[in-house]
Amino acid sequence: MSLNTYVGLVRSFLGRTITAKEFEARYLELFGSDSGSWMSESQRSVLFDLFTDVDAFNDNTEIFDPRQDIDEEELRRCAQVALDKLMELGDE
Repeated sequence: MSLNTYVGLVRSFLGRTITAKEFEARYLELFGSDSGSWMSESQRSVLFDLFTDVDAFNDNTEIFDPRQDIDEEELRRCAQVALDKLMELGDE
């Protein structure tokens, strides 16, 4: 794994190449299977924050709880913030 893997996934989501549900599934799988040994602490922090955002994503309006869930618009905002931070950090 590498930073480019995460950046590519986030860009695919932000560019609407993949849906929010696809992004959720892929990100959770990627993050869950990544040992993280290649990451700096700063990168790990950004990617973990995005993991918690992805985990909070809920597109089911029948069970959506605004106290703990985020919608697609908010997930896109969180993904953009994470991407901006990762680009600032570069390959530390």
